[in-house]
Amino acid sequence: MKVILNFYLFLFISAFMHAQNSNLSLEVSYPLPVDDNFVGRNYNGIANLGVKYIFADARSFDFGASLDLGALTSSKERRVQGFNVFALFIQPRVFVALDSEAIPKFHPALGIGYSILVFHVARNEFTDPNFPEPIDTTQSNEGVNVNASLAYDITDRFYAQIQYDFLKVSYDGNLPDLKYNRNVNLFKIGVGYRL
Repeated sequence: MKVILNFYLFLFISAFMHAQNSNLSLEVSYPLPVDDNFVGRNYNGIANLGVKYIFADARSFDFGASLDLGALTSSKERRVQGFNVFALFIQPRVFVALDSEAIPKFHPALGIGYSILVFHVARNEFTDPNFPEPIDTTQSNEGVNVNASLAYDITDRFYAQIQYDFLKVSYDGNLPDLKYNRNVNLFKIGVGYRL
C-alpha cells in the first residue's frame, strides 16, 4: 500500500514540476453510496474533495492523475449497534478523458486506481452490556478502484460532473468472502474548477 501511495505522490510531484501552464482542477462533490453492500446499507455521504492533473494529451484524449478524498458516516437510522463510524476513502488513480471538438462541452473519462478505506469506530455510550467499555479504534481496507465520469463545461473553467466508482475491497479473511463485504459502489455529483 505504501509503495502505491509513494508512486502516486511521485507522479503528482513530477507532473507539477513539469507544468508549463496549469492543467490542475479542484473538485467538490457529494458521495452517495449505492447498492446492497456494507457501505450502501450503513453509510451516508458527507463530502468528497478531489484534485486532477492532466499531464499529457494526444489528439482528442487527455491523460492524467487524480486524488479523491471522500468522507462518509454511519447512518444512525440504519445501524444495528450504537457505534459512530467515520469512513475516509482515499482514491488515487490515473485516468484518460475524451477532449473532442465534436462534443466540446462534454468530457467522459475512465480511470483506474487503488483505494484505501479508513474506518474510525467510536462508542462512548455505556448502555449495551455486551460492550461496557468505550471503543475508539481505526481499521482499514484497500482495493482496486474503477471510475467512470462525465464532466460538462459550464464555462471555460467551471464544470459540473457526475462520477461512478466501483471498489473491489481485498479479502482479509475476517468476514465471509461475499459481494456484500467486498464490492462498494459510489455515485458522486459535484462541480469542479480548472485553475
